[in-house]
Amino acid sequence: MTERRWDPVTGEWRTFATHRQDRTFLPAADACPLCPTTDPAAPTEVPESSYQLVVFDNRFPSLSPRPPDPSLPPGELFDVTPAVGAAEVVLYTDRHDLTFADLGLDRVRRLIDV
Repeated sequence: MTERRWDPVTGEWRTFATHRQDRTFLPAADACPLCPTTDPAAPTEVPESSYQLVVFDNRFPSLSPRPPDPSLPPGELFDVTPAVGAAEVVLYTDRHDLTFADLGLDRVRRLIDV
């Protein structure tokens, strides 16, 4: 299920995406899907052995260009709509030990451009 529901208490839309419960969570270092591929027999999401920036579609998106119909109809307390949108993963370094603050200005500029 992926849908948006109106929260009358906060006055904001909330996104529900129960199918994301099956996504990769804290994998072992040797099984990280976001590391560059080092062994062609065990590819990751990144087919190159190193990179500066990589962008690809999220395999477990909260939003979708063609989402299914909501699981329940709108009610008196809240409205329900399909969760239309897009979700991409942006990797800005191939080193897990770096933070955004560690990036050089050229890489930050490239990331902003992306």
